[in-house]
Amino acid sequence: MAGVMAGAIASAMGIFAMAIAPTLPVAAQQAPVQRTPSIDDLLEQGEDLVVRRDWEGALVVYQRAAQLEQDNARIFAIIGYVQVQQGNFLAAAAAYQRATVLDDKNAEFFYALGNSLANAGNLESAVEPLRGAIALDGKHLNAHLALAAVLYRQEKYQEAAAAYRTILELSPNNATAYEFLGTSLIYLNQVAEGVASLERAVELNPRSSSALTNLGLLQLSQGRQADALNTFNRAASLDPRNVTLQLQIAQILDQNGENASALAAYRRVISLDPTQVASHRRIGELYEETGELLLATISYRQWVSATPDDPDAHLALGKVLARQKRYQEARRSLQQAETLGSTAAAAEIEALP
Repeated sequence: MAGVMAGAIASAMGIFAMAIAPTLPVAAQQAPVQRTPSIDDLLEQGEDLVVRRDWEGALVVYQRAAQLEQDNARIFAIIGYVQVQQGNFLAAAAAYQRATVLDDKNAEFFYALGNSLANAGNLESAVEPLRGAIALDGKHLNAHLALAAVLYRQEKYQEAAAAYRTILELSPNNATAYEFLGTSLIYLNQVAEGVASLERAVELNPRSSSALTNLGLLQLSQGRQADALNTFNRAASLDPRNVTLQLQIAQILDQNGENASALAAYRRVISLDPTQVASHRRIGELYEETGELLLATISYRQWVSATPDDPDAHLALGKVLARQKRYQEARRSLQQAETLGSTAAAAEIEALP
């Protein structure tokens, strides 16, 4: 009996003990166990963010990865890449610089460093890493192209020309190299060879408006107006909103006495850029020469509007108004021209009835 009682008491105590045992809150029971993400987790997450072009998110993840593996050159290189995508070229250069310190045998890292510095405007600093990339990999075409471009932008045309010639040894049909070799040679007064290089660039890439434009300018400097006009027209068909091209076309047509075509070309110029004062003036003069005085008046008013302090603009407007017997308006324009310093305005005012 005592044994049975003891067992019952023990059983009751067990049940009681279970009843008063502390329990965790429900939320705590359901919460997952937190763990620090591994480097593999971070790299996988970063890669996914890059694929989705979430540059800010990717940067945060890769910076965390860099804290875990501070000697991993490739992580710093990826950070540099992400910074480039956001246009943060100085920050990219800092990351690539770290990558080159950790791995000084990787030509791609040196190229990326030089390219980032160049894009940040640090041309002088860009040269050494680009040369370093080439020293590690003499056939690294992008490094050669970047170095040549940096030298060209520094106006070191002799060195740039040599760099572009090296590129052509690696890539004999590289239209970009021919184009910039050509313009470098022009700056070095080697005009004939420069023209030949630009012609080759156009032959290789007939849809390069920049090569065509430069070739046209060279042809014009050689007095080859017909060739230049043809070349500019080809360039304009590829880049119809290029004001410089339209202006060159207008001026050649104007010099050739093709007034109607020149007028149309000048009108294209001001439709693209209303601030082209010389075009407003020339349009007015051409209209005045053909007796279309009202249209000349409109153009001269546009000239005055673009440069209200130009006495010549007010003088031209006053004279064309006088030809239309609009004397009161003419007097106001001519007086304004005189106030602004025109010495010819006084005689025109005196001649008014």
